[in-house]
Amino acid sequence: MLLLPLPAVGQFAGGSGGGGASGGQTSGGGQAGGGAGGGQSFNGGFNDFGVGASSDYELAPQDLVMVEMFGQPDIRTVQRLTSNGEIRLPLIGRVSLRGLTVREAELEIERLYREGGYYVEPQIMLSVQQYSERYVAVFGQVRNPQRIPFPPETEEMGILQAITMAGGFTRIAKMDAVQVSRTNEKGEQERFEVDVSRLLKAKRSSDESEFKLLPGDLVFVPERTF
Repeated sequence: MLLLPLPAVGQFAGGSGGGGASGGQTSGGGQAGGGAGGGQSFNGGFNDFGVGASSDYELAPQDLVMVEMFGQPDIRTVQRLTSNGEIRLPLIGRVSLRGLTVREAELEIERLYREGGYYVEPQIMLSVQQYSERYVAVFGQVRNPQRIPFPPETEEMGILQAITMAGGFTRIAKMDAVQVSRTNEKGEQERFEVDVSRLLKAKRSSDESEFKLLPGDLVFVPERTF
């Protein structure tokens, strides 16, 4: 089994191990002065990429991600996660990242390269280049039926917020029987009926008991019968 050690930081920076090397650039674009000193760290060399996803952002299907390995430019790849949350990486093939945070994904990829015998101490940097489109659809008896996008790195949205963003209820809305349709992780359809009028009367829009919408939910406000 062949194990490929990664180059030392000085090699990656472009400087030699001796004290006379100067002017070599690091991965972050800074110059290395006096040998190995003065260069930027590995993580700092990638801060200009991506859209600023935090390390605890949970990856989702259709996210566009860049994967890089320190000192190994051939490993660099930019891909969009499939509907199953997978990407294909050099040497190790298909990898499932669905439901993992950015940091968890980095650790998982490192583990696969290490346990596969390809690298001794791989250092992976994963950055989100573009978030997948995530939204809820609100239609029926609201003033402005529409798809409402989720802000980046937001995992849920209160149902009152979504209805407010859709212009609020019409005069004939049946507020005590708002219907929510959801597809769970198994691909099964789930349906909920939410009494939004109770939330409005109690003015508990920020309370934890408010029904929370997830990306992909469909919200239908029926018409009252007189």
